[in-house]
Amino acid sequence: MIYAYKYLTYKIVNYHSKIGYFFSQLFLHDPKDYDENLLLEPDFVPVVNASPERLRGNLEKICKAYHSLKKSEKLKVQQAFSKNNQIETLCGDIAEVPVRYDDLNKDFKKLLKDFYKMLWEEYPQNKNVSDDFGTVQEHFTAFTTKSHQTIRVCPFCGLNKMKPSGSINHNAYDHYLPQRYYPFIGIQFNNLFPACHECNSDEKKDVDTLYDGKTRRLVFYPYDTSYDPDQLNVAINPKHLYSVVDFKTLLDSIEWEFDITLAGAIDERIKTWDSVFKIKRRFRENMLYYEDTWFEELMNRYRSEIAKGTGFNEFKREILADAKYLVRVSPLGILKYSYYNFLFSDGDFEMKLSELTD
Repeated sequence: MIYAYKYLTYKIVNYHSKIGYFFSQLFLHDPKDYDENLLLEPDFVPVVNASPERLRGNLEKICKAYHSLKKSEKLKVQQAFSKNNQIETLCGDIAEVPVRYDDLNKDFKKLLKDFYKMLWEEYPQNKNVSDDFGTVQEHFTAFTTKSHQTIRVCPFCGLNKMKPSGSINHNAYDHYLPQRYYPFIGIQFNNLFPACHECNSDEKKDVDTLYDGKTRRLVFYPYDTSYDPDQLNVAINPKHLYSVVDFKTLLDSIEWEFDITLAGAIDERIKTWDSVFKIKRRFRENMLYYEDTWFEELMNRYRSEIAKGTGFNEFKREILADAKYLVRVSPLGILKYSYYNFLFSDGDFEMKLSELTD
C-alpha cells in the first residue's frame, strides 16, 4: 500500500447506520411481523416508506424470514453482522474469522444478498435518501478535496492518478472485502475506497482479500492511521553481478526482482497486497517500459547541472528528493524513485555518468 487514506466523516455514512439499526432491533426483538416503530429510527421511517418495494418491501421480507429461522441460524446471522462490520480488525487479526454468505441459511442468504446489492447498486433509492444522506458523487467530491486528501495517486498501486475532486465520472469505490462473499458490508464506508480502474476492475475484481484459498491472511487496512508510507521501500535487486552495456536498457538485459519491505522488514501484508493487486508484476512491466525514458531524463538533467557547476553529491540529493516527492502525487512516482535509487546505489555511477557525457 503506497499510503493510507484519511477517513471522511460524511452524512452518507449514516445511511449504513440506519440500516444497521434495523438489524440490531431485529435481533433484539425478533418480531413476527414488520413493525416500523419498533425496527426503525423515527426519522428513517419516511425515507423507507418512500420506496415501498425496494426498501420497505425488502425489510418486511427480511423480518419475516429471520423470524422463521432456527435459533442456530439466527445466531449465525448475528455473528455475521457483528464480525463483518469490524473491517479494521478483520484486516489486522487473522484470529478474527468473518462470516460468509455461504454460512447462512440458503433462503435468508439470498434475501440479504439481493438487499445489500440493491442498496449499493441502486443508491439512492429515492429523493429522501439523497436529501438526507447525499450521493456517492458528493462523498467522492468531499473525500478527494485538496483540504482532505493530499495524495493524487491510487493508494493500491501508485501507478495511476486519481480523478479530480468533483469529477463527473469519479473513480469506482472498491469493496475492499468483496460484498459477493460477506454479508452486511455493501454500504459500509469503512470497507469502501476509491481505487483506479486497473486495481479495481482489471486486477482485484472479486478476489477475497482476507483469504488465499482457505488460508486466512493479513491485509493492509486503507484507513490505518498508524501507517507510515515513508517506511515502504521498493528496491530493485539484481540476482547476479552485471556489467553495463546500455543504461537505457539495463534492466531488460539482466535478471532482477523487486524486494518490497516495510520498516526494513518483510511484512505479511505486503504479500497479500502483491497477491491481490498483482503489484510486482505490474511494477516490473512499467519499470521495463519507462526505464529508457527515465534514464534520458536523468542524463539531460545531469548535463545541465554539471554545466552549472553542481557537484555529483548535490545532484544525487536533488534527484532523489524530487523523485521521492513524486511518489504520492505523480503516477509511476513509486517506480521512478525506486529506479533512481537503484542507479545511485552503484558505487561507480558517477564515473559512468561522466563517461557518457564526454
